[in-house]
Amino acid sequence: MKKFLLLLFFIPTLLLLKAQQVEEFNLVRENAIALNPALAGTGGFINVTAAFKRQFTSVNNSPYTTFLNFNTQLADNHFSLGVTGIYDATGPSSKGGASIQLAYPINFNKKYKETYLGKTSHFLSIGLQASIYQYRIDGTKLLVNDIGDPQLSFTNATKVFPDAGFGIYYQYKNYFNVGISVPNLVALDINYQGNVTDIKIRKIPHLYFVAAGSYELATKKVWIEPVLSLRWVHNAPFQAIAGVRLSFIKWFWVGFNYRTMNALNMEAGVTIKDRLRIGYVMDFILEAYRPDIGLTHEIGVQLFFNRKVTRGYFPELNHP
Repeated sequence: MKKFLLLLFFIPTLLLLKAQQVEEFNLVRENAIALNPALAGTGGFINVTAAFKRQFTSVNNSPYTTFLNFNTQLADNHFSLGVTGIYDATGPSSKGGASIQLAYPINFNKKYKETYLGKTSHFLSIGLQASIYQYRIDGTKLLVNDIGDPQLSFTNATKVFPDAGFGIYYQYKNYFNVGISVPNLVALDINYQGNVTDIKIRKIPHLYFVAAGSYELATKKVWIEPVLSLRWVHNAPFQAIAGVRLSFIKWFWVGFNYRTMNALNMEAGVTIKDRLRIGYVMDFILEAYRPDIGLTHEIGVQLFFNRKVTRGYFPELNHP
């Protein structure tokens, strides 16, 4: 039987992408809602997050991911809603879809009249997510040994599948937060059927654990912010990301993260009046083949719309 290649990457690159069926970002803190629906509404009255990530820039048709999320608190600490759109392309294959997140926070603050959650709140949030995704293979981008091989009958094969996610998030004011989630609970296998050859992609649920903190080093001037992210997938290498960030006067930060599989990234960003946050990350693999595949770049933007009110969208749910 004649053989063909399905992906446009080097073998080391494929090893790095093994079992990664959930889009992940190097700006772990800012894009945490991409993995955990319980974070919906935890950033204030309204929060908008956008991100773009381009991997292995020296490779033609290298992978890239775009992400957009809007989330808000619907009532006085009762429910939060989020909406996400995402598109991910890896050579001839791509994935696009949308998700809805619904979260229920339990506020532990003594002053119950705190209307909207924020960075100084103390609470536990439980979240659910419903998703719909379209998976696509573009046969024109496949590399084949023999042009016109009848075994390769894919032109634009597409499949649409639902999915669901679950997450829990705990925050103790601005000192510590931790979350655990499974963003792809359903994980239905994808089968592309051709005249002779079939392509099957097995989907596997991913378990994520993320913890972060913020501790003041110099009064109102310098903070240190550690982060730890863990990913477990059945029959796949365990992945961990550990890093630290230094924040200066709460408007500028620099930091670095180390990821297992021998990769390091450097990050920097600014926060403007607690309303706008812009971050950038450069990721590079600490291996001899790194010059062949290039660097990974990621940029993220967040907008926060907070308002000081005593009642939410549904005043009848407000407690005295």
